[in-house]
Amino acid sequence: MPTTGPAALELRKLYQELQARNRHNLEQSSNLAHNKELLNKRNAQVTIMDKRIGDLRERLHKKRAEAFQIGQVHSEYQAMSSSNEGLGSFTEIMAVHQAC
Repeated sequence: MPTTGPAALELRKLYQELQARNRHNLEQSSNLAHNKELLNKRNAQVTIMDKRIGDLRERLHKKRAEAFQIGQVHSEYQAMSSSNEGLGSFTEIMAVHQAC
């Protein structure tokens, strides 16, 4: 059986092409695995940032509610002191509001 005939040359050419495609496939698989790892890390970072944003929103909401409540109490205190009802100091009014 001749190893230098046209069929043998074609077979050798196909084998080399197969090897080249396999190398390319391995490179692509490696790149894909690396990109997947980066994506997973970024997704984890986004999850952490989302949680932090949620925590900060909750804190902001509480602070706004507290500021609103203090503003309401302060307004009541000003209204009472201007009408000379004299219910007491600002801290006494705050104590009444916190008891409610």
